[in-house]
Amino acid sequence: MSNNYHSLPGKPTSLWLDTTPETDFPSLENNLAVDVAIIGGGLAGLTAATLLKAQGKTVAVIEAVRIVHGVTGYTTAKITSLHTLIYDHLIRHFGEEKARAYGEANQAAIEKIARIVHEKQIDCDFIRTEAYTYTESWSQVEQIRAEVNSALQLGLPASFTDNPPLPFPVKGAVRFDNQAQFHPRKYLLALAQDIPGNGSYIFENTRVVDLSEEESCRVTTELGAILAQDVVIASHFPFNDKTLYASRLHPFRSYVLGVRIEDPVPRGMFISPDPAYSLRSHPLENGEWLLLVGGEKHTAGQGGDTVARYQRLEQWARAHFAVKSVDYRWSTQDNRTVDHLPYIGRSTPLSQHIYVATGFGGWGMTNSTVAGMLLSDLILRKTNPWTEVYDPNRLNLESVPEFVKQTADIVSHFVSDRLPEEDANSIAPGEGKVVKTAEGNIALYKSEDGTITTLSPICTHMGCVVHWNPAEKSWDCPCHGSRFAADGKVIHGPAITHLEELLEVNTMLNTNSLVSKVALIFGVMYIIAGLAGFIPALVQAPDPTPTLNVNMGYGKLLGLFPVNVLHNLVHLVIGIWGIIAWRSSVSAAVQFARSVAIFYGLLAILGLIPATDTTFGLIPIYGHDIWLHAVSAAILAYFGFKAPEGAETTVGSHT
Repeated sequence: MSNNYHSLPGKPTSLWLDTTPETDFPSLENNLAVDVAIIGGGLAGLTAATLLKAQGKTVAVIEAVRIVHGVTGYTTAKITSLHTLIYDHLIRHFGEEKARAYGEANQAAIEKIARIVHEKQIDCDFIRTEAYTYTESWSQVEQIRAEVNSALQLGLPASFTDNPPLPFPVKGAVRFDNQAQFHPRKYLLALAQDIPGNGSYIFENTRVVDLSEEESCRVTTELGAILAQDVVIASHFPFNDKTLYASRLHPFRSYVLGVRIEDPVPRGMFISPDPAYSLRSHPLENGEWLLLVGGEKHTAGQGGDTVARYQRLEQWARAHFAVKSVDYRWSTQDNRTVDHLPYIGRSTPLSQHIYVATGFGGWGMTNSTVAGMLLSDLILRKTNPWTEVYDPNRLNLESVPEFVKQTADIVSHFVSDRLPEEDANSIAPGEGKVVKTAEGNIALYKSEDGTITTLSPICTHMGCVVHWNPAEKSWDCPCHGSRFAADGKVIHGPAITHLEELLEVNTMLNTNSLVSKVALIFGVMYIIAGLAGFIPALVQAPDPTPTLNVNMGYGKLLGLFPVNVLHNLVHLVIGIWGIIAWRSSVSAAVQFARSVAIFYGLLAILGLIPATDTTFGLIPIYGHDIWLHAVSAAILAYFGFKAPEGAETTVGSHT
């Protein structure tokens, strides 16, 4: 297969964006106050805004770029409660009551959309149809039958069929009746037109950079601040939290082709279990129908050759249909939670006025609508029967293995991706790679005309190394799904800061390179010290005082420096950090020098104070450790903070 971006067929945009006008709502100009601030202008945010304004609340929808341009603009837009194979899983892991609540919520979402379309007379190609989860494999038929039985047990409109309206052999399928499909942008742009006015607003090109909750909530943007009694975070991945959600959300991407076929387009909405292939039809203005073919799902930032993924999807489409043309191609990104249920509700156990909606698992049309309904009820202090099943702060011990797996994957990429083997000379025009240079690792993009853009490869969300996505020409984070354009600008959160731009990378001053070398020297030195502390022959008996609560490995390294097992581990962590900083970039080395200088300066001071010279019985930092920490702090502070003039003149950042 060719990995040439230009070999891909179809217009590189979604059908929804190509067939609707662009929006032009204003940016925030002055600080203001509303009842509810809603961060994110997709289906969840606009539904919540519509429902809250209808109840007399003033709202402000805040969108970083353009509304309905993110995940909602690249969906396949299936309005269904049939979410591949979910109900048998929910009954087994959550019980019948919560499984029933999930099914009822999504069925209610279908009817809510239908009612809004009818009441507002929205022309959005809304069509009632059937949804199917089908399989071409005998090995999955029992799963299909189990899903039918579970859905029927919950009162859902399910049945089994081995003859869905598809032009290729199917072994079995779940069928849900009276589901729906529509044009999501036509629907949402109609909702958006009714939101501004009477104290309510939609702000575009207004990026939120901070959020605080005190007596009232304060939403800080690049252009000003908005005060609100309540805030809804509907930005797909919660941008303001780096601990509670980072390890509980799994971002994944998938690909869609809009094709015309020789035979009549199958009516209905279809999806298969692993490997997942999605199908649905959509009417065009000329009376023809387009078939949307989706598949090739993978963890965000870990797609490898994404051009080849489009090509494999086209091969699958041509193997199953007589394809006349490929008119569109696009990709989309979704988040799945560790237990497969979305997070909709108060963002943390302590939050009273900040709410979140995320983790829809690829089923955002109904779950986003559920989010709008549920969050509006919570803000209006109404009881809602779905609160518990969607609670973001729920504890499900059965999800621990998935949580551990997700965390291990993140840690693996955080470390291993810092060791690139690519060479800058191997990059062709139109290509990007993370390359190793004398100055550190660099995200390098060469445009079609040969212009080179050099960026830090470190994602500004939590520090993982980005990967190049050749099909979308973007830098994608393999840990939490942030995406950046070829020039480093954020195009998809949770990151809110652009990649750092490295200017004149080939002529960086020697003082910059020296910072990296210092990080390497300290890294090696502290790894050796950490390992030596575990060798009994190098550790003499400790002084009788002071005593420690952690006595394992307690003694004096080389008869001079007091250590114990925790002290050794700290040395190893700092050593590994130093080596990673050396291999990453100059800015990473500077950050290492500054951070460790502050840390060791503090330890030197604490070591002088008898009450703290064992850090409360955990780690010994007295005696010769005091001068060692002080000297280390002084050296690192010099290179981190007081390097000769010009040491960082080649490093800048987008604003």
